[in-house]
This record gives sequence, C-alpha cells and structure tokens, in this order.
Amino acid sequence: MYKMNPADLKLEGSKAYKRKDYATALELYSLAIHHCPADATLFSNRSLCSLKLGKGDQALMDAELCKMKRPGWAKAYYLQGSAQMLLRVPFSATHECICLLC
Repeated sequence: MYKMNPADLKLEGSKAYKRKDYATALELYSLAIHHCPADATLFSNRSLCSLKLGKGDQALMDAELCKMKRPGWAKAYYLQGSAQMLLRVPFSATHECICLLC
C-alpha cells in the first residue's frame, strides 16, 4: 500500500471514506499529500476525515491549507466553518463566509 502512486492513494482513500473507515482514509490522504503537497483536494478530503473523527484542530488546519492552495473554493470555507463549529468557534466561520460572498 505504501508504494502506491498518489492517484492510487487518493482512490483508495476515497474507497476507505465510503466504507466509513475514516482513519484509514486519513492515513492514505496523508501519504498522497506527502507526494503532492500542492493538491488542495487532498487537504479537503483529509480535513473531512478529521471532522468525521472529531479531530477539529487537524480539520481546521487542513481546511486553512486548502484555502491557501485554492483561494475562493467554497468547499474549503465550508470545511473551515465545520471545523470551527466542532471547536465551538462559530463567529469566525460566519465572518469568513460573509467575506467570501462580498
């Protein structure tokens, strides 16, 4: 599994996510990120897995990295807001969404 190319790691991560095996999916996305650190989709997928596992800090960090790599992508803002809500910091999430719409 660890010698797979990034596209295969992403595919297997997606399969693990669909099986609700979020920990495995998170690990596979992390391995893919190691090979493709500019891919915003990998960070968004890993952020979602972290949310499902209740890891708000990690989800927020990945959402913010995703925003940096793909500015203006609504999914990154959604993930950031979701992580902030998990961490009970909703004002900033609302503020970010309003700024995106301006």
